[in-house]
Amino acid sequence: MVASLFGGPDKQSVVIVEDDAAVRKALAFAFSTHDIPVRCYGCAEDLLAVDNLADVCYLILDYRLPAMNGLELLKELQSRGIHAPAVIIATNPSAAVRAATAIQGATMVEKPLLDESLYELVLKRAIGQRAPGV
Repeated sequence: MVASLFGGPDKQSVVIVEDDAAVRKALAFAFSTHDIPVRCYGCAEDLLAVDNLADVCYLILDYRLPAMNGLELLKELQSRGIHAPAVIIATNPSAAVRAATAIQGATMVEKPLLDESLYELVLKRAIGQRAPGV
């Protein structure tokens, strides 16, 4: 069922931007075990260099990235017309970061990522997008 939500002619991908290679690989592996296509980037600049982001269905952005933080990246993507739902992942985020995340319409998920909350958020959104035909 999960594969059918992300497959087909309009194949969609979850985009992960995380500078910690171990976390990035673990997230990619976790989603791949559920047959969810992922595209991973180690920094904001690598994602912003991509010409076509039409297949992005969900963004998972680390808050602490080298050149710009995850909220700045989200704002830049939104200015480019990318309005996919987003999760900001952070360790011990401040009240200000939590508030800014909510203002930008994103969801905050705290590290360490010990459960399947990210997977559940992505799956819930995918099912919601396909609800009329599911």
